[in-house]
Amino acid sequence: MFQDWIRQANGQQQDVLKPLAQINTMLLDNVAKLSKYQIDALDTYTQSQIEYAKKLNDAAAKGDTAMVGQVQMSQMADLNKRFMQDCKSFLELNEGLRKEFSQVFANIAKEEVKG
Repeated sequence: MFQDWIRQANGQQQDVLKPLAQINTMLLDNVAKLSKYQIDALDTYTQSQIEYAKKLNDAAAKGDTAMVGQVQMSQMADLNKRFMQDCKSFLELNEGLRKEFSQVFANIAKEEVKG
C-alpha cells in the first residue's frame, strides 16, 4: 500500500515536472541560438572594423581627405545595412521563440485535458 502511494506520488510529480522540462529545453535551445547569433555578429563586426581601419589608414597615409570621407561614408552605410539585417534576424529569432512557447503551452493544455 505504501509502495503504491509512492508510485502514485512519483507519477504525479513527473506529470507536474514534464511541462517545466519542456519549457526549460525550449529556453536552453533558444539561448544557444541567440549565443551563436551573437558570436557570429561579433565576428562579422570585428572583421568589418579591421577592414575599415586598414582602408582608413591607407587613405590617411596618402593624405587623401576625400578618400577618408568616402571610406567613412562607406563604413556608415555598411554598418547601417548590417544593423538592419541584425534587427531582422533578431525579430525572426523572437518570432520563433514566440511560436515555440505557443506550441509548448498548447501541448501542456492538451495534456491537462487528457489528465
